[in-house]
Amino acid sequence: FPSHDKMFVKYAEHGEGDVLCEGKYIGSREGKYGANYEVDNSGTIYSLPSTGQLEKIFEGRVQRGDYVRVTYRGKKAIETGKLAGKEVHGFKVEVDDEKRENVSF
Repeated sequence: FPSHDKMFVKYAEHGEGDVLCEGKYIGSREGKYGANYEVDNSGTIYSLPSTGQLEKIFEGRVQRGDYVRVTYRGKKAIETGKLAGKEVHGFKVEVDDEKRENVSF
């Protein structure tokens, strides 16, 4: 098997607008604190810890093998509901697959 380097992405080390990773989405893997979404960029695996927003995006709209770019949008407070006022991480995930349209959400 080829060797892969693994990079665990720490959101606190990034600023708004930083591209966290870009490459082929290879799936999720259960980690110590829940799911990690893994993106392969030329043999370097970027492991993104799950958040509510990432779970909705990766479980609902991204397929294994899709080429993705994940951009950090910073922390923002939830405005409504029972979690109002709690700060959460925000992301922009773009999918670029030659057989699919470019999608941004």
